[in-house]
Amino acid sequence: MARYDEIDHTADTGLTVRAATLPEALAAAAEGMFRLMYGEVSATGRRIVFTLPDEVPADLLYDVLAELLWRAEADDLAVGHVEVHPVDDGYRVEAAATPTTAVELVGPPIKAVTWHDLVCEPRDGDWFAQVIFDV
Repeated sequence: MARYDEIDHTADTGLTVRAATLPEALAAAAEGMFRLMYGEVSATGRRIVFTLPDEVPADLLYDVLAELLWRAEADDLAVGHVEVHPVDDGYRVEAAATPTTAVELVGPPIKAVTWHDLVCEPRDGDWFAQVIFDV
């Protein structure tokens, strides 16, 4: 089971994630990003589905989070549930997010996903991810 922990960062915020698989780590990081802003979010809206290819897991982590953040900002949504599935043997995934509207912020709004200290790699038999957000 994937889990994430909030990390403090000077003037910003971030997450570390541990999961059994890369797709689980990506999904947990995405859900964690929205929980930092909104707390618990009920997943009630239409699904947002997109496919992203990449060569490097850390780049894929960045791309999934940035895409969800952009779509959420563009449509004024908060994402409550994220699923990530591998599309092939490489680092190509399909992400599906179920959003909701009319949710109040409980934390600072995240302005951007950053490359600073971005990590997504196998570690100690699991997948480890770390991401810092600009708030």
